[in-house]
Amino acid sequence: MNSHTDNIQGHKDQSASAAGSQMQISGESNFKFVDNRPEALAQRKIRAIANPNETSSAIVQGYFTDKTNMSPFGPRPANQETLTKVRQYLQAQMPENVATFDKIEADQSAKGSVCLQDWLKSIGTSFQNVELASIKQQFPQTKEIPESWVSSTKAHNPGGPPLMLQPPELDSPTSSQDEEMGIEEEDIRPTDLVTDISVDKFTYHRNKKTYPITPQVKSELRAGTSLTNTFIDQSPAPLIGANTQPIKKETDSIRKKARKEDPKSSTGKTLSHHPDTFWLPQPSSQMGWHPVTSTTNTLEGDSHDLPKRTGQQLTGMVLKESSGYTRPTLEAQNAHTERVEEVEMEIAKTAADVPSIREKLDAAEEMAISANAINLWKALEAVVERLEIGLSEGDDPSIFGEIATDYLGQTFDQLPASTASVNSLLEDIAQELRDL
Repeated sequence: MNSHTDNIQGHKDQSASAAGSQMQISGESNFKFVDNRPEALAQRKIRAIANPNETSSAIVQGYFTDKTNMSPFGPRPANQETLTKVRQYLQAQMPENVATFDKIEADQSAKGSVCLQDWLKSIGTSFQNVELASIKQQFPQTKEIPESWVSSTKAHNPGGPPLMLQPPELDSPTSSQDEEMGIEEEDIRPTDLVTDISVDKFTYHRNKKTYPITPQVKSELRAGTSLTNTFIDQSPAPLIGANTQPIKKETDSIRKKARKEDPKSSTGKTLSHHPDTFWLPQPSSQMGWHPVTSTTNTLEGDSHDLPKRTGQQLTGMVLKESSGYTRPTLEAQNAHTERVEEVEMEIAKTAADVPSIREKLDAAEEMAISANAINLWKALEAVVERLEIGLSEGDDPSIFGEIATDYLGQTFDQLPASTASVNSLLEDIAQELRDL
């Protein structure tokens, strides 16, 4: 027994000695850390498929597996319906990845395989986004719903889009949002429903109790009215109030199953229909399920004493904000989100540019040997200091260019020319400021 153990140990010692000699000869270790995360593995397989000549052991062809379709031996090959969805999504949203997708999908008899979900993650998207795109094709009224609002594309909602929504917090409208969504009081129609969220509480007409209108309730109402108004604007037929009793049993059954299948999203919440079943007598929710507090659900519907509106048309949901009246839509919400992202990108760009300009300016100071060059340097120093202050105080980036132009016009551009060697560098700095 011991001799067998000693023999094994001897082999180990010899291997270690050989490895040590090899390290001494090469001057470096052969050991390397390998990133074995699923998305990293997917990326390596993708590179091997796209570039089969890079290594002798590369996968020449492979196929996609689907981790949502498991067997006892692992994920099964992705079916054609799934692959068609992915290809259509890539063709519309990410055409630069279609060729690689086709190479991997080409041969399902090959030994190599790539997990479809991991591959999509590696190119910066997800299978949920693919499914959402397919749902939007089937239910065009949902086309404006942002990806960031969707928590699940598997919700139980027969006859409607299988979406569970979780919109981000929506604050009071900005001035630009007011321009797009604002509505004058005299333009509100009798067929619009107006909900007052300019106050912090409301009294429910049925039990005369007072309930708080919290920031969460206001945010949920902004999202809910955006969904309903978007549906109204796209609906070919008017929405007419009707008794919900005939569909109540089926509606409750669908909602109950949706809650059971997604308890994380629905616990402590009411799954709200958009539009309300009073206006659209269908047991499914035509814009997906929107989990809200009971207060929000009451303010959206029953607080308006809907039975009194039976037979009347609904033309829009209007919110009374502290800044005035708005008629929110998903289109307006999306436009605002895009503007916010553009501003954030501009801030990031300016935050990166100004330090670079400061570095050049400091170098120019050492070169400024003539009085005129020193004056030029001081003129630009004043601009850069003002920009640095603006960045530190969070100023709107749109004013940075105005600041630079204003200072340059008053100081730098008024100074006489000089032949000092620093001038060309200072001129470059001035141009960078003009480009902000």
